Amino acid sequence: MKRFLTWRTGLALMLALVLVIAAGCQAVNGVNLNNVLKNTLKVTSMEGKQTLELNLLVNEEAYEGLPQEELALIQLFSKLKVQLDDVKVQDASNASYKGKLILGEKASVGFSVKMSPKALLLEIEGAKAPIAIDLTEAGLAELTGLPVDAAAAPSAEVQASITELGHKLIDSAGDFLINNLPNPQKLSVETVNEPINGVSTSLVHVKAELDGQAIWAWVKSYVDALAADKQGLETFVTTIVTVLSENKDVWAALGEVNPFEDVNLDAATKAETIKEAVKEITGLLLSLQEELKAFEKEDKETLDTIFNKESSVKAELFVDSKLDIRKQIVEATFKPSDDLLYPIQGIVLRTVSEQWNVNGTVKSDEVVIPAGAITGDQLFDLQAYETLQLFDNKSVVYDLLKNKLQLGHQSVQIYSDYDYRPAIVTPQYVTIIPLRDVAEQLGGVVSYDSKTKQVKVVDKATNTTLAFKEGSDILNVNGKNVKMPFPATVVNGTLYVPARSFSTAVNAKIHWESYGDGQVFVLEREVG
Repeated sequence: MKRFLTWRTGLALMLALVLVIAAGCQAVNGVNLNNVLKNTLKVTSMEGKQTLELNLLVNEEAYEGLPQEELALIQLFSKLKVQLDDVKVQDASNASYKGKLILGEKASVGFSVKMSPKALLLEIEGAKAPIAIDLTEAGLAELTGLPVDAAAAPSAEVQASITELGHKLIDSAGDFLINNLPNPQKLSVETVNEPINGVSTSLVHVKAELDGQAIWAWVKSYVDALAADKQGLETFVTTIVTVLSENKDVWAALGEVNPFEDVNLDAATKAETIKEAVKEITGLLLSLQEELKAFEKEDKETLDTIFNKESSVKAELFVDSKLDIRKQIVEATFKPSDDLLYPIQGIVLRTVSEQWNVNGTVKSDEVVIPAGAITGDQLFDLQAYETLQLFDNKSVVYDLLKNKLQLGHQSVQIYSDYDYRPAIVTPQYVTIIPLRDVAEQLGGVVSYDSKTKQVKVVDKATNTTLAFKEGSDILNVNGKNVKMPFPATVVNGTLYVPARSFSTAVNAKIHWESYGDGQVFVLEREVG
């Protein structure tokens, strides 16, 4: 069987994605792309807009014979677009986004996200209430189930220290990781005037393009460059160790022991730590070189399938005089040369973004949580049909969830040969089913009333309360008694009730289906 996406392939693909960030990082025509990349990693505030599009190239022959519902679903999700029209990043903790999600040719859903250190507020067009996520220590602890201390976010001072530490690490990494990035073969640079936020701006336009074969060659070239730069690696590691060892306050604030202050006599010195790290990284790079060579030799069929002429990465960067990227257009196309993803022939990912007021004073939209907002813990506890109820039944989202994704469809299947508590057909030809198993799969709450000796089921989806009593053929539905064709019966410690009586009470339908040599009992309904 042909191997596909081994760890070697995955690593090669991840390295290739560096191209999405910067189209090569050596100086070209006076533009220091190394510093451009560093500046990108140091952006702390900005305003902008962005679109992200995902297109699945589907083989239309696969459409033949498909039910209309499935065909509509494929066409809907084969083209997705996230359009952010108003982006405001104030700092690492405060930001706001307004935009819309576009599916297929017509379906469009507006949304907004606002974030502060204390909360995140998500508003979706058609929703009856916004969703609020508590980002405080107590809120995160409740949401994650972690102790308060473990869920606590660092203070503003600690975050500032960590940010500064990150900048130092970026600077130190640049000479080794970034400067060794090779330029693509197809690379051009020119001066242009480009509108940014409607204002014509003088920028340097950097354009790069690689097909699949060139991406593979680029990856190998990059690994070779890293492995050959022994002096750069040693300088890189020395700087990293020095920066980490000197930032004592950050270790303490994070509640971690500073590994460079170990008083143990057997602890490694800083020089020994550097030497050992250089040795380990060198070994990894040499091993990666060998793995890439082996992949090229042993898995050539897979290599040619993935890294072919039809696959490509295209990038355009528009850089200002401060070496800030003000606009970028990146398009990645993956088209394997065989039916690897059938019926999908290829995947195209395209993003276009503009940004202005880079590292300037930006005020994001304020987070104001209204009464009645849905909390995070409430959201995660919802049944599928309850999610539907969050939206107006005339909204686009409701239609998508209910009619396209079938979120309101509930189905319980009990296999006669495999389930521990199967559906049973009595000698009277009455099908009886395990009450708790079925009711809970529908989102119902089952309880026992010791005073009345009744088992109660509260079905929230239909606002129905059912009451059964062992040995009785009377079912109480919302206070009214209904006679059943067979009494509620305990089988091996489980209460069984007539399937048709139960299904009628909760607006469901039942039937049996054949599979192989066995049968499966099916209960279905539409709710929401």
